[in-house]
Amino acid sequence: MFVLLICAGSLPAAAQVLPQVAVPSAGPVMGLRQQGLYVTAPVTVDGQPVFRVSALATGASLPIDTRVLMIQNAIGQTLALDPDRHTTAYDPKSFTISIHREGSQYALEATDDRHDTPLAMVTVTSNDANAFGVSDHDLAAQWQQSLQSAIRTALEKRQPQNIRSNLLRVGRIASILIAVSLLLLAVLVVMRRRIRTLKRQADERQQSMQSNLEEASGHSGDEAEHSRRRALALGMRAAQPEQRIARLSALSGIVIWLIVALWVGGITWSLLLFPQTTAVGQFIMSALGRILAVWLVAGIVDRLLQLAIVHFADLYAHHGTTSEERARHALRAPT
Repeated sequence: MFVLLICAGSLPAAAQVLPQVAVPSAGPVMGLRQQGLYVTAPVTVDGQPVFRVSALATGASLPIDTRVLMIQNAIGQTLALDPDRHTTAYDPKSFTISIHREGSQYALEATDDRHDTPLAMVTVTSNDANAFGVSDHDLAAQWQQSLQSAIRTALEKRQPQNIRSNLLRVGRIASILIAVSLLLLAVLVVMRRRIRTLKRQADERQQSMQSNLEEASGHSGDEAEHSRRRALALGMRAAQPEQRIARLSALSGIVIWLIVALWVGGITWSLLLFPQTTAVGQFIMSALGRILAVWLVAGIVDRLLQLAIVHFADLYAHHGTTSEERARHALRAPT
C-alpha cells in the first residue's frame, strides 16, 4: 500500500485533487484496456463509468492506476458529507464543472456557491486526445458534460430530503410488490388445485378406457365394437383434462416467472436510488443483469411455447370428419 500526497497549488495543471489529501492505493484498477500505444481506465461515480483516461503503456510519467486514484479522490471530495450542514459539502444546485486552460493543457475544475477556490478534478493530456482520436479541447468538453451530470446526480441522491423521499418510494413500491405477489400467488394456488382435480379426472377416465379396452378384447362382434367405441369416447374425454392441465401448467409457470421478474426489477430500481447501493444496482444491471434477463426471458418464452404447443395439439385433437377420427386424434394429441 502506498500514499500519494498531491499539492494542487504547486501543480495547477497536473493536479487532480486538493492539497493535503491522502490517496490510498485501492489495488489494481479494474477495466483496463489496451488501445495501441496507450492503456485506458474508467473513471466512475457511484460505480458508474463516466469517461476513460489514458496513459502510455510503457514509460508514462504518471501511471494509469495512480492517475485514476487521484481523480477518484477528487470526485470523493465533491461527494463528501459536511457534518456541520448534515448534507454534502458541495451544493448540487450550483455545482458546476468548468474548463480551465493551463498552458497547453485543459483542466476541469469543480465549483459551487459554497466554495471560493475551485477544486482541480482532472487534466486532459495529449495522451488522452491521441488515444481517443479527438482534440484536447473537444475531449475536455465531453468530459465536462459527463462529469458534471454524474456528480450532480450523485449529490442529489445524497441530500437528506431525497433520501427520505426515496425511502418512502421504496416503501410504496415494496407494498405494491407484496400485494401483487400475494394476488398472483392466490391465482397460482387456484391453478394448482385445478390441476390436481383435472389429474384425478384424467386418471379415472384413463382407467375406465383401459377397462373397456380389456372388455372389448374379451368379446367379439357387435359387443366388441361397442366396447371399443366406448373406450375411444372415454379416451377422448380423458385427453381433454390433459390439455387443460398442460395449459394451466404453462400459465402457472408464467405467473412464477412474472413474480420473479417483478421482484428483481423492483430490487434493482431500489438499489439505484441510494449512493451506498448504486454500485450493486449497476452490477445487477450490467454483468449479472444480462444473465438474469436471459434466464427470465428463456423461462417466460418456454412457457409461452408450451401454450402454443397445447393450442396446436387442441386443434389437432378436434380434427376429423367422424367422431371416431376425432377420438383417435384426441388420443394422439398428447404425444
